[in-house]
Amino acid sequence: MFTTPSGKGRAGVVMKVKIHNGSDEALTVLATLIKGDGRSAIAGEGTLAPGARGVEPGETVEGTVEFSSGVAPRQIVLLDLSGDVVATGGGG
Repeated sequence: MFTTPSGKGRAGVVMKVKIHNGSDEALTVLATLIKGDGRSAIAGEGTLAPGARGVEPGETVEGTVEFSSGVAPRQIVLLDLSGDVVATGGGG
């Protein structure tokens, strides 16, 4: 997972997220499963909104998520539904 700051949203900083599915199974990504420095993403835009985004094996997708803080998270993680970390990316 690769992340970079992408401006400001209504509530706080917007982060661009790029996710590559290197597994043999399709994934479903929800903005609510992305956390930055322990804070949950509060909104999705682009390909990560409004609900879920499917990612096929070998596919790379991009989208943005917004956090309530005005400061970009230093670390962003993608969790599965059990709360386990499945990917990490650095922020700015």
